[in-house]
Amino acid sequence: MSYFPYAQELGARYTLTGGGVSAVFNDQSSPDYIGLVREVGGLDGAEVRESADDIVEGDGGRHGAFYFGRRPITFTVMVLNPASALDRATRLDKLRRVCTAGLRADISLSWIPTWGTTPDVNYVAMYTPVRLQQPLREQGNWQKTVSISLVSEFAPLFSNALRSSPSIASGASAVLENKGSFPAAPVFRVTGATTAQTVITNTTTGKVLKLVTGYVIPAGQLRVIDVVNQSMTDTGGVANYNDKIDWSASTWPTLASGNNTFSLTGGGSLVVEWRDTWA
Repeated sequence: MSYFPYAQELGARYTLTGGGVSAVFNDQSSPDYIGLVREVGGLDGAEVRESADDIVEGDGGRHGAFYFGRRPITFTVMVLNPASALDRATRLDKLRRVCTAGLRADISLSWIPTWGTTPDVNYVAMYTPVRLQQPLREQGNWQKTVSISLVSEFAPLFSNALRSSPSIASGASAVLENKGSFPAAPVFRVTGATTAQTVITNTTTGKVLKLVTGYVIPAGQLRVIDVVNQSMTDTGGVANYNDKIDWSASTWPTLASGNNTFSLTGGGSLVVEWRDTWA
């Protein structure tokens, strides 16, 4: 196991990508360079949703389960030392185009920590999809300071790289690693032919995903099972097979931090896709 620590940084190389445009912060060598990050917030933790009741005519209260909510993310960026008014306008325009693309679809926020030199050796490049939550606000005369408000629908943060297991044959198993600190929600890709009840098991955590007894996947056909959305579709998500999931017996396996052993029974083969995940 090679766990990779994470901490919010001012000096990381941040990239916003959307609408075919990229905006880069803290890397003046990039042709998409916008400026330097002066403040960043929200990458240190998502919102927390409380569940609590007051004790009537008594002190204190009672707590239920608390959960993470969405993750608001803010940046304050200084458009430092523009070469000309045109250079400054070009940088601001590029940033505005990227953020505008995040109104009705996700754009990508990715970053590399300041200690990053070799991917998957001493760091993992990280990412989260975001939307524009508030309009950009510019202040200053010549050197503009821009406030950026974004929000991710996901509480955790993810590795930029999408991990993929080798093909796991029925009756076999494979050890898969989540290099982050928070359970990673995978996508299972099961290829037929299956001959008995399909069961995917994380033997490390004991959680399982079962299809209904009697349902078989024909030879060469693919079923895609998304743990986040708790859904099963065919290739490209055209046909819905949610009725073939054994909902009462499934506990929806994720990848805990560290090594996890996954197995398949019932025939066919399994490929697991996931991203390292941090809270």
